[in-house]
Amino acid sequence: MSKKIDIHKHKINVRGKNLYIWPSDTDVVEITDSPMTYTALFTDIEKYHDKLKERILELEKLEEHTHRVRIGGNKVRYVHEWETAEAKLIDMRAAAFFCQAVGKDIEDVVATTSWASVSRKHDYLAAHSHTDCIASVVYMLEPGNTKNDNGLDGRFAIIDPRAPGCCTVEEGRVTSQISPSMDPGSMIIFPSELVHHVHPYTGDEPRITIAWNFKLREGA
Repeated sequence: MSKKIDIHKHKINVRGKNLYIWPSDTDVVEITDSPMTYTALFTDIEKYHDKLKERILELEKLEEHTHRVRIGGNKVRYVHEWETAEAKLIDMRAAAFFCQAVGKDIEDVVATTSWASVSRKHDYLAAHSHTDCIASVVYMLEPGNTKNDNGLDGRFAIIDPRAPGCCTVEEGRVTSQISPSMDPGSMIIFPSELVHHVHPYTGDEPRITIAWNFKLREGA
């Protein structure tokens, strides 16, 4: 029987520094409790962000790793295949966020898919939801250099009639969007069935996020 991982005590060595999967100072804020939507902020990003960004941009150039979307930017597939300590750390942090949200051990968690999105000028992501999973996680690695001052440039948003925060005038009628601030190091978790999108990005530098879809192992 394998030993269970305590996400609050387990560390991953990243270039000589032992970083906790879930640091004690990680601030988690509830965005909405119906449906469950939370955001977390990691404060040790200077220890792994630069190398993680470098690895993603390196893999983006390789056809075997990258799915090139006509409008939504490039998708660098499968975080667990990036083969760096930085990738292992952020992959484990996303799984830990999910296991805490559903009250299960990290060993019970399955990522059905994962990828980095590299967006450049005029890229956006059309409204969609995800199948074969319970919750989705999005991590802000690099917000880029937005140009518009309307607050929506490259912004992630949920627009779904099942989310009360989107229906502030009448139940079941979407008149607003849930669009939490995402600074570097921010991670959001939300039910995968919720419709979400990313507003058009106008910056000149790459905007990079990492995303996962999670479910539980059979029998968990």
